[in-house]
Amino acid sequence: MLKNPKLIEGHYECRRFDETLPVFTDILGMEVIERRSETEWVMKHPNTGWSMVLHAAGPDAKDKPLMNHYGWRVSSRGEVDRAQEYLKKVKEEYRLPRVGKPCLLHIAYSFYFGEPGGNSLEIEYYEPEHAKASAVYGPHWQRPYAAEKFAGKGYVCQGLSHGTLECDEGAKESYRRFIAERLGLELVPLPPELPVLYLKDAFNPWYVVVVPQKIRRYLNENSRFTLEIDSLEAVREAHQEFARTGNDAGVTYVGELREENGRSYFFLSDPAKNWWEVTAGKSAVSRNVNSI
Repeated sequence: MLKNPKLIEGHYECRRFDETLPVFTDILGMEVIERRSETEWVMKHPNTGWSMVLHAAGPDAKDKPLMNHYGWRVSSRGEVDRAQEYLKKVKEEYRLPRVGKPCLLHIAYSFYFGEPGGNSLEIEYYEPEHAKASAVYGPHWQRPYAAEKFAGKGYVCQGLSHGTLECDEGAKESYRRFIAERLGLELVPLPPELPVLYLKDAFNPWYVVVVPQKIRRYLNENSRFTLEIDSLEAVREAHQEFARTGNDAGVTYVGELREENGRSYFFLSDPAKNWWEVTAGKSAVSRNVNSI
């Protein structure tokens, strides 16, 4: 099992930066903090501790399922409604293929919208009474984000709250065990009637939602989450362990161990064919080249 993993990055595949970046910067308040290559840029919300790595995969990149999305948190239910109204007004300007209606789903009040890179995004709000159950429901920020970037929009995205994965319908419990026993992540207590899983590390409030689905479209390694552990040696040991016992645990792929620029990492595909990166060394948000 991974020991004390930290969820430090989500990875996001789009088609072209020039069509997806304006949605992230203007609508969601994200900022580009690093250019790792011509096809890999790092973004971060100033009020959130984890980052998002965008992969520009070109015009043939496939549309992602709705339940492989990311979500941003606002501070009130009314802001969800106002954000949806604003996005309807700018739908053509940002080439948004759809803007959904706000509704209550999995105890969050939210709506989904599409961006031209082939992905769905969510703007959400949790009522204060839910914050007592888990940190994932409460504010993920120490102080409210300055509203200047959102002037005239009627809402402020306070942070990047979560990413989302799918698992096969009927495999929820076995996937729960893999996440806890192999990846070392925490499972957030949820009302028993909810069909989903919430995964997080032990240190931070951002999280990953897992939604069981009957029919799935599997993604590639550009749609992954990065887990950072304590040391290069711990990564080597984890790689050896997954290579030795992964088949028994249902792991569908273990990549080669790579060590470069003071960093060690490998990729794996879990029993649900979702992708993870296990790493240690230089922080993923500063590990390569061409800092902005």
